[in-house]
Amino acid sequence: MRRGDNIMKGFLQKLINICGISTFTTKFIILHIILAVLFFILYLFGIAEMPFTADITYMSTGIGILFLVGIGFSAMQRWKAVAWLADMLVFFGLLGTIIGAVIAFSGVDPEQVTNIDNIIPMISSLIYGIGIALYTTLVGSVGYIWLSFLHHLLNDEK
Repeated sequence: MRRGDNIMKGFLQKLINICGISTFTTKFIILHIILAVLFFILYLFGIAEMPFTADITYMSTGIGILFLVGIGFSAMQRWKAVAWLADMLVFFGLLGTIIGAVIAFSGVDPEQVTNIDNIIPMISSLIYGIGIALYTTLVGSVGYIWLSFLHHLLNDEK
């Protein structure tokens, strides 16, 4: 181990002892500060709110709420609930994909394709539905990855 690693480890241990907080709490806080900074950077570039504003089904919002509940359970160290919620995020993301695909293809009428004036609304419906499908999958997958990361990194019961 390098000298710098020992100094940093000693500093963190002293900080933990002075503050009287557990190693779990320290890791939990540091990880969520990193998450908040990443989310803030995405927000500054206008990326963070896109999945939520573009989704009329509110599936992405529901997945986001489940993700926050999962973070709450991880703070309470309820690891079975965290693992279950992480799996549900993937499930709801895939369900949103199916709903988005249904919305995308429900706007396409094969009999109306021959009329050029009807094609633009059909393309619009396709793009909108595919957007919902991809955004719900993205939100569910990112939530799953984060909760699984917390579960594996912070869970002492392994």
